[in-house]
Amino acid sequence: MAREHVPVIATDQPQYRLDSVDEEEGILFLHYERRRDGLEVAVTVQAQYGLTAEQACGSGVRGACQEVAPGIWGDHVDLGSTLVTVRENALTEVTGELATKDDLLAVLRDVRPMDAWELAWLALKDSSHDQEMIVAE
Repeated sequence: MAREHVPVIATDQPQYRLDSVDEEEGILFLHYERRRDGLEVAVTVQAQYGLTAEQACGSGVRGACQEVAPGIWGDHVDLGSTLVTVRENALTEVTGELATKDDLLAVLRDVRPMDAWELAWLALKDSSHDQEMIVAE
């Protein structure tokens, strides 16, 4: 990620479990699951390449975009939305097929820069929590 000048940006909200982390061609993919109901949310972080959040939101097949909060742009769909913002000079996108805009805003507002070790600890902590739950059952 450092080679691509993409910061590690993630959330450590206790109500979300980090399910998987992947990196491909300088794009960081984080998949979360909300603990209370299993809602899946994906966070994607990539180099900005001079784009604003509005421009990034308007590209592709997302359709019409609007500013849903200061600096946060999203498509017009109420369920299964995509929200985009710029954090730490990186495009940060949050999506969820069954997520509402409010669900996604709550995650996006909480994403923050963290180092790779902190992200690894978060992933390990969540996976060990799952192992404890399996053993307890």
